[in-house]
Amino acid sequence: FLAVLAENGRLSELSSVLKTFNTIMGAQRGVVEATITAAEELSAKQKKALEKAISSGYLEKGQSLNLAVKVDPKIIGGLQVQIGDRFLDLSVQSEINSVHKALA
Repeated sequence: FLAVLAENGRLSELSSVLKTFNTIMGAQRGVVEATITAAEELSAKQKKALEKAISSGYLEKGQSLNLAVKVDPKIIGGLQVQIGDRFLDLSVQSEINSVHKALA
């Protein structure tokens, strides 16, 4: 496998290939990847509430959730939620951008 990547000049893509492989294997095993981006660190209670909400609203029977939380102060407040291929932007920054576009 590595020889094929090297022959095609794609050895630098190895980390991307492995990440994609892990995602596909996780999906096969019923693991749903979710990423929450918040403006500041979330408390354990907030993480647990988000995990419960995502699990009850988006997961099917037999699926499990792999939740990652990132901090990005640029979103000012609120959350950005990526669940599989779905993206929900509830950030203050996106609201500011919407208002700015409406006024322009």
